[in-house]
Amino acid sequence: MLDFRTQLLQALQAADIHLPPGQIDQLTCHWELVEQANSSFNLTAIAAEEAAQKHYTDCLLALPALQKIAPLNSGVPAAEAKQMIDIGSGAGFPGLVLAVARPDLQVTLLEATGKKADFLQQAAHSLHLQNVCVCNSRAEEAGRSALRESFAIATARAVAALSTLLEYAFPLLRVGGYLLALKGANWQEELQDAENAFTLLHAELEHSLEVSLPNGDARALLLIRKNAATADKYPRRSGMPSKRPL
Repeated sequence: MLDFRTQLLQALQAADIHLPPGQIDQLTCHWELVEQANSSFNLTAIAAEEAAQKHYTDCLLALPALQKIAPLNSGVPAAEAKQMIDIGSGAGFPGLVLAVARPDLQVTLLEATGKKADFLQQAAHSLHLQNVCVCNSRAEEAGRSALRESFAIATARAVAALSTLLEYAFPLLRVGGYLLALKGANWQEELQDAENAFTLLHAELEHSLEVSLPNGDARALLLIRKNAATADKYPRRSGMPSKRPL
């Protein structure tokens, strides 16, 4: 079997993604840390032979969409435009992976589970990531904290249906900020189900990009803009966004 670094290089090449050797080394180290921690508690169910494609390449397909946000934020002070929060980071997909690939961004990894938050903190330290901080909190709680309306960009992957995800993300975004949602093949159905959430939260789908993994699995990248301040009643109390989506 090929070692992980070689698998990663091959998967990224097939997806036309090019990273410098130092970043490949960091991502390889991250996977080694994930495997070590996975023996103690569940971080991922994806096997090692699939991780390069189904985790890392999947996350890095978001880089072109992330790049599109920069000119859209042209009227925002540079420091504010580089503030990004990743909701439900888990093992670091996509937030930590994107922090490696985009060291210019200041990335907050939001994770509700204590063990996972501790892992993220240790991983960021081991990878010498100066642009990462970890927040151990539920999204509903973070949205009512000092983090409210602090970020230019929010990302999320495999966290919740879009109608729920909007309520998690939008209280954390400043007006004019963007949610970059990494979605699967059923994204159009999720979009239809989220119509009411779009209205209530002043959200606008500005860009959608259908992409695929080298193995053909369909993915979609959605750039959703926040056009007005979020009403004080959102987010609702913990658990409500998922139990009763807007």
